[in-house]
Amino acid sequence: MQNLISPIDFLLAPIYLIIFSFIATRFKNKNLKAGPYYRFYLQGLWAKMLGGLAVCLIYAYYYKGGDTLNYFIEARTYVNVFLEGDYNMLWELINFKTYPISSVNYGSYENCEFIFRDESYYEHFTSAITTPLCLLGFKSFFTTTLILAYLSYFGIWRLYIVYVYYFPNQYRPFAWAILLVPSVFFWGSGLLKDTYTFSALCWYIYAFFRLFIQKQYRFKYVLALLVAAYIMISIKPYILFAALPGSILWLFFNRLNNIQNIALRLLSFPAIIIIVFTLVIGSMALLGDYLGEYALSQVLYKAEKTQKDFAYNEAYGGNKIDIGEFDASLSGIIQKAPKAISVGLFQPFIWKANNIVMAFAGLENLFILALSLYVLFKVKHLVLSLFSHPLFIFSFLFALFFAFSVGLTTANYGALVRLRIPCMPFYLCSLIMLLQLKTKQ
Repeated sequence: MQNLISPIDFLLAPIYLIIFSFIATRFKNKNLKAGPYYRFYLQGLWAKMLGGLAVCLIYAYYYKGGDTLNYFIEARTYVNVFLEGDYNMLWELINFKTYPISSVNYGSYENCEFIFRDESYYEHFTSAITTPLCLLGFKSFFTTTLILAYLSYFGIWRLYIVYVYYFPNQYRPFAWAILLVPSVFFWGSGLLKDTYTFSALCWYIYAFFRLFIQKQYRFKYVLALLVAAYIMISIKPYILFAALPGSILWLFFNRLNNIQNIALRLLSFPAIIIIVFTLVIGSMALLGDYLGEYALSQVLYKAEKTQKDFAYNEAYGGNKIDIGEFDASLSGIIQKAPKAISVGLFQPFIWKANNIVMAFAGLENLFILALSLYVLFKVKHLVLSLFSHPLFIFSFLFALFFAFSVGLTTANYGALVRLRIPCMPFYLCSLIMLLQLKTKQ
């Protein structure tokens, strides 16, 4: 790893920061008349880019290894193969075909052996789509990260636009909830799977909103929806399947809002829930062979196995989470739902932090817990409020389901703070919407 960060990184990074900031400033100034929320555009981008650089430094000098370094090494290898003109080898590598290690010229293709040690398609796909960014970044770790942070920000900004569209007077709190949550712009900005999948999730929601809610049937939105879904399926399929129920409910309840009869709305709710979840679970069952370890039949078994492994593995020390043993059945999983959701949303607690990274996460979680209690205290008729707005229904259900999934299957705080980032903006936006909807009651 000693040659991963070189003087060229420190030379090119400021240049790329200036270029991206100049482009973003012009874009902000051009669109500021369209709405005051554009004043947060540059702040959100800066948070993303600085967060990405922080990930580089943390993994290189604090962890001294890890996924982000391996993704970059593999992507840089592909760039070297491309620049050498060995396109046959590049095609086989990109298509994840085993290439004989003896035939690799290590002098030209440095660290190429990493490709063959890791047999996970999800990991390999992340490296493969990083390759053009690495080429544009002149094989610099810093600049490759900055390009990814810049491009991934487009999707996050569009998610912000969706929420501001519904609640324009809440653009400030939404900016903090979506653009400026520390754990999100840190773990969601570096060369990690989470950066790709979170941005893809945001694009999916934006395209879904344009196509099915606003009924703007344009090819670019169809393309955005399909590409976003493909990226999520290729890296973390469970994110897409977590978003599907809520997005379909969003569509249904958007239609139900046009029904004036409140009794008919309430009667329609159970039927809609059953139909939606039947469709989602059925599609997961049909795609079981393709989803592999993320197939429905495997998820329950994996959750049980993960918890047992971490519960009895002393190597994780005080960094492990133990929600107790459970059997890999639907009833066993449901019994653990409250504890798993609380873990996914509010842990690690500040008093469980055993390093600087966990300390920052603990402080953030303390704020989120305090805000949740404040909203719970302020909002009367909470049950009625839960069904008062289609976007809120989507956000709240997605956040709870995702927190439940992560809390159930993750037993290490270090992994937890990174894996849960897709749900945090939606949960925080749900709290903001609850307060807004409460004032209209």
